[in-house]
Order: sequence, then structure tokens, then C-alpha cells
Amino acid sequence: MGHNRGRTGGSPATWGVTGRPSGTALAFVLLTITLLAVVLLVWTAGTATAATTEEPTEPQPAPTAAPLGSAPVLLIIDASGSMNADDGSGQPKIEAARTALRQLVDELGTDSQVGLRAYGHRTPNTDREAGCADTELLVPVSSDNIDQLRTAVDGLSASGFTPIGASLRAATEDLVDFEQRTVVLISDGIDTCAPPAACDVAREIVGEGVELRVEAIGFQVDDAAADELRCIAEVTGGTYRPADNAEDLARELRANVPTGEPIEGGPSPAEATLIGPGQYVDEISFPEERWYAVDLEPGDRVRASAAVIGNDETPSIPAAETEMILSFVDVIGSTPCDTDRVRGIGPQTVNLAVDGLQVAGGTVCSEPGRYTIGLRIIPPEDSSESRPLRDGLTLPIELFVAVTSSTVLDEPTEAPERPELAAPVPLPPGRQPTPPSLYLLTMSGFGLVGALLGGFFSRKLGP
Repeated sequence: MGHNRGRTGGSPATWGVTGRPSGTALAFVLLTITLLAVVLLVWTAGTATAATTEEPTEPQPAPTAAPLGSAPVLLIIDASGSMNADDGSGQPKIEAARTALRQLVDELGTDSQVGLRAYGHRTPNTDREAGCADTELLVPVSSDNIDQLRTAVDGLSASGFTPIGASLRAATEDLVDFEQRTVVLISDGIDTCAPPAACDVAREIVGEGVELRVEAIGFQVDDAAADELRCIAEVTGGTYRPADNAEDLARELRANVPTGEPIEGGPSPAEATLIGPGQYVDEISFPEERWYAVDLEPGDRVRASAAVIGNDETPSIPAAETEMILSFVDVIGSTPCDTDRVRGIGPQTVNLAVDGLQVAGGTVCSEPGRYTIGLRIIPPEDSSESRPLRDGLTLPIELFVAVTSSTVLDEPTEAPERPELAAPVPLPPGRQPTPPSLYLLTMSGFGLVGALLGGFFSRKLGP
């Protein structure tokens, strides 16, 4: 009986003649151990302390919008002949552009620094030489020019060629007096005046040391135009966004103009500030994080973009990174849907975007419920380079959140119905919910004890 080596016996009621425990004793011991483990687990879960779990709070409404006046924007609008085409709703694309621009102008604050340049609006597309020089600054970049912008927008008409490269070159002069130079370029097609190609012009501008960031919007463009606009944006450190209709165009325009409601994001996903669609301004200080929450109804889709804005006094930290995270939240926890990360912090503006795409199969990114949007700065591994972060670097944030009912599927599938979840019982401060793994472990223990007892009684009561 090698299994009994080194053991000493007990009373006959407890140990068999062979030195092994009897079935009754073994079942009793296992049951006692399991019950003690259950009590210990429940007690541990009930007394665990951590950060208080709180519902995201509604931001306090600001009396007025607070635009970031230090970030000037030049709008460049396509008024070429192709903008006379129907946008799919029975109106010409130029009218959709005018509508989107009017909505933007109506939302500007008196301190917003916005200008307007148009191309292709004066010369018909029968005169190539004159048409490729047809780019005009309609309203210089300044503040308190809302009336001039409205008049210029109302007078826009579509006519000629598409001189994107020439307009970008002219934009460097439009913004020469500003430290930050941001262009929002709206086009429905490729540059029809190449060569040089519009992206080559953007490369030349950057190569000359001019800091010009181009945020490009493709309004119902084909693949070639999308590639060109994306190239321009990437070369200049901006982003490219498609717009399929007038509503998309208006939303993308608002996302790139520095106005917004002041808010303060929460320090963690559990304390995210609950917000709705709109544009906001905040700030982030390393090592703090900023978290915001959005609630979606069935069929909704959320997209968020953020600009983390540097200035001439911002130290250059090439190896630092800025990260933006979109996550779906349910009773189990949070699941990342989309992440964007940009390397380098400095005088430039860092642009990030995340998108909750609806895809076949019903992923968590297309489920109704709560989503969190997070921003954080990741320091470089080199401690000397990260010193400006350790000293408390603070950067302004422009956050834009859009919620639409559109889908990326040609034939969207309906998500299965889910039962309504009961509201969770509020927890006292310092207590966290009991993890599901503890309940699973407890049930497994009861199952094991039941199996042992069942086997024991079957042997005792059997024939």
C-alpha cells in the first residue's frame, strides 16, 4: 500500500483498515472544505475595496460656446462644374455644400477665426488656362466675420475646373500670419489641372518647411479622388474623411472647426462623462486620461474624432504617442471597438478618429448600449525625453462626436432582440461588483460536492 507511506492512522470511524479514509469521512471533509471556500469567496468579494463605481454624470451646460480662437481654419470649397451634378436627393451638390457651410457659419462663435476660399467658381470649364488659375480668397481668415461668410456662401456657384494644387499653394499665403495653419479642403473630384498633381504640391509645401495641415473631405468621390485627397491629408499630417450626403458633409465640416462646449472628461472608463452628439473642448494633462460616454439606440452608429492641439511653446517629444479608444460597455466589462494612435507630440496638432462600424454578424460595435471614448498620452521609453510630460504638460482637446443611423452594410441585418437588463443595485463607496468568475467557482464547488455525495450514496444504497 505505497499510497499510505508515511501516514499514521486515526480512529476506525474515520480511517479504514487499509489506512484510506472511508467514503463518509471523505465526503464530509470535502463538503466542509467547499463550504468554507464559498464563505471565504463571498466575504472577500463583499469587502473588496477599489475605485468607486459610478454612473457617468451629465456635463454641466455652458452658457455659451467657447471656441478656441488660437486655431485658425481656412475652408477651401470645390465649386467646379462637377458640383452641378445631382447629389442623389434631387439637388445639385453645390447646394448641399452651401447648406452645410451655412449651418457651420450659424454655429460659429464671435472669436472663431475662419476664412473661405473657393475654386472653379468664376471661369467655365471651356477655358483650361484661365480655369486652372481660378482660385479666390472670398473671406480672409479672421474673427467676427460671420456676415461676410454668409454673403460669400450664398453667392457660390459651380462652373469650371478643379485646381486643388493651386488652391493649396495660395492657402499658404492666406495663413502666413498665423502660427497654426489648418485647411479644410472639400472636393468632389480629382485635380483636373495636373501636372503637378495636388499631392505633389502638398509635398513641395511641406518640403519648404511650411507647417500646413490639411483636413480633406471627399464629397461623393470616386477611388482616384479619394486616394488623392487621402495623400494630401497624410503628407500634411491631417486626416481624410468621406461624405456621402449633405448631412455627412455638414458633420465633417463642424468636426474641423474649433468651436465646442467646454466639458471635463472623466479620469477612467467607470467615471466617463456622459455626453451626446456634438463638439466639445477639453484639455488633457499627462498622466491623466480623459473618458467620455455615449448611449446608442438600436441601429445607431458612433464616430468620434479628436484634435490634441500643440503650440509654439509645446516641447517636441517625437517618441510620445497619443491614443484614442472606442469601447462597448456591458455587464461583463468593456470591449475595444476601434483604436487610433498617433506618434509624436509637439507644436503640431495631433488628429485621431475612431468609428463604431456596423458589420455582418452583429459585433459589439453595432450593439445598442453604452460606448466609452478615451484619450491618453503614452510616454516614450526614454526617461529623459519624457521629462516634459513628467513636468505636467497640458494640451487642449477638440472632441467631435457624431451619432447616425447609417450602416456600412449594403443589406444591414437586424440585431437579435435582447431582454432589458435590470438596473444594478447601487454599491456603497469603495465596493466593486462581485466578479462573475467567483460565482462560477462557487457553483463548480457545489457541483463537485454533489457528484461525490451521489456516488457515495449510490454505493451504500445499491444492491
